[in-house]
Amino acid sequence: EVYEGCSPRFISKTRKDFGSCGNACCAVDLAVPKPPTEVYEEMRRFLESGGADNSYGYVNGPDASGNDPSDMLPDGVPNDNKYIFQGTHKTSKYGYVDVLNFAIRNDEKGTGSIVRMFSSSGVHGALGDNGQNFKSLVVLTEEIGYDKKKVVPIYGCGKRAKNLTK
Repeated sequence: EVYEGCSPRFISKTRKDFGSCGNACCAVDLAVPKPPTEVYEEMRRFLESGGADNSYGYVNGPDASGNDPSDMLPDGVPNDNKYIFQGTHKTSKYGYVDVLNFAIRNDEKGTGSIVRMFSSSGVHGALGDNGQNFKSLVVLTEEIGYDKKKVVPIYGCGKRAKNLTK
């Protein structure tokens, strides 16, 4: 799909989700022609900065049990992920705070990265998102300077699940 020159409003209208994850959600993959460490640093700095409208955030620090995991993973983890981390996005109109999860791994050639990005509506009972989860991920991609045309929806995002088995 090509979103070049499209307004964020148009982008969100094309990918409305209706409860794919129990709540509205969107999971995408993004190919970036940079190594995982560089991609992680760029994404973390973006989240820490808040983005152009200060609506994004980086989540770190200990959980309720005192665990404070590193974003960098040891070698040999499943899916060969190098980094996993979390952020938030606050919507402009109603101020809802959605949860963003990220996993970065080497691409198949070992010269670039595949970024798995996931956004889930942060309010319970969010059957529909009016495309907000997808929009949040595309805007993040574009503001960091990555190619938004490389964003590939893989689940949710208004995409119908096919061939699901019991």
